Amino acid sequence: RAIVLAIQILMLALLAWIGLRRELPTLYFIALALAIPFFGWQYYHTRQRDPEACLSAFINNHRVGLWLFVACVLGTWS
Repeated sequence: RAIVLAIQILMLALLAWIGLRRELPTLYFIALALAIPFFGWQYYHTRQRDPEACLSAFINNHRVGLWLFVACVLGTWS
């Protein structure tokens, strides 16, 4: 679990770095920041390794991916 959390944090850090390098608007960074609670929710719900909770976190991760995609679109179109 710690490795997954570390990879999620690294991904957000890299997306923020890319946003800074490309001088993307503030809306992009707000959208990135809104993904953090989703990752926290996933980390919290998978602590017992219950199969239903893990499936729920997996489905939630798809929503995070969609949210980050929207962040990228907003960053490039704004």
